[in-house]
Amino acid sequence: MFRPEVFDSVISSIVVGYVDDLEGTFSEIFRVLKRKGIFAFSENHPILKGSWEKDDKGRRLHWNIDNYFERSITNTEWLLPSGNVFKTSSRHRTVQNYFDALVSSGFVVERLVEPEPINGTRSINQDSNHAVQEHYSRAERIPIFILFRSRKLA
Repeated sequence: MFRPEVFDSVISSIVVGYVDDLEGTFSEIFRVLKRKGIFAFSENHPILKGSWEKDDKGRRLHWNIDNYFERSITNTEWLLPSGNVFKTSSRHRTVQNYFDALVSSGFVVERLVEPEPINGTRSINQDSNHAVQEHYSRAERIPIFILFRSRKLA
């Protein structure tokens, strides 16, 4: 679709978890990037694979991290405002899977970030509903996202 070496950068937000062929996708991105081009992407953190521990009333107590090394596919159905259902399939991969796919595609990984909540935002979220407070509290303990910044040097 694109000629080789036409882009200075490629940015992807919560997309690569939906591709079947990770190395093929990264190799194609490498091909279309100019020399010294940047490929940056974010994804839901792989450590989120697990389930909620709930009390006898169904309230969430804590997140159980489990089966991290099990590469799997999660099928999700999204109800659209039209009433139609949109189906997606995401792949669970480890941090090493992402790193290795980048390196084998020719990239040099320059930075890996696991964002924490920004200092001072707790007071903003204390006025929010219980679900927002719970999500914020969880983000203080467990990384929600992971970000990679890589560069094409060749």
